[in-house]
Amino acid sequence: MATRQWNREKTRKLVILAMLTAILVIFQFTPLGYIPIPGFNPTLMHIPVIIGAIMLGPAEGAFLGLVFGITSIIQATLQVPITAFLFSPFVPLGSYKSAIIAIVPRVLVGVTAAYLYRLIARSDRSRPAACIVAAAVGSAVNTVLVMTGVYIFFKDDFAVKMGKSASAVMGILLGVITTSGVAEAAAAAIICTLVCLPLFKIMKKSRM
Repeated sequence: MATRQWNREKTRKLVILAMLTAILVIFQFTPLGYIPIPGFNPTLMHIPVIIGAIMLGPAEGAFLGLVFGITSIIQATLQVPITAFLFSPFVPLGSYKSAIIAIVPRVLVGVTAAYLYRLIARSDRSRPAACIVAAAVGSAVNTVLVMTGVYIFFKDDFAVKMGKSASAVMGILLGVITTSGVAEAAAAAIICTLVCLPLFKIMKKSRM
């Protein structure tokens, strides 16, 4: 009986992980992965990562973050936007540092959200506060670490591409954090909570 229950739980996790992976790929390569707010361009890509981290755990969250990072490298390589070099080592100006920016923050989104959720959920039986905080902080980890990586590794190249002075880069990146970053964190907190709470109830009922 215990073995059957364990197999069911493992299968359920694999199904959820596969679904979230598919959503990540769809989000990355279609306009569905972006919030249509004029002048901001906030992304929804981190949301499947955070949902997986909350529902499944840090290992699965890290895997989804890795998928996020790899697909962002592929997208930057294929579409080659003006800032492609920040995320792809396969375009002009790109290097291994681009892969670091693309992958490391996204993996840490999943790990951070999972552990923070578990920590808060210990004293939050109904789970909403844990979901909200884990999602908001997980989103902030992505934005802050990506912008930090851009500043540390590509400040001068970024300034040239944007037609700005190197001294203006810090202000630009802080502007991204306080506009798109805040919008992304708010969206993550709302959407992840609305998705995870019903899923927890469904999964609990299925175990009975």
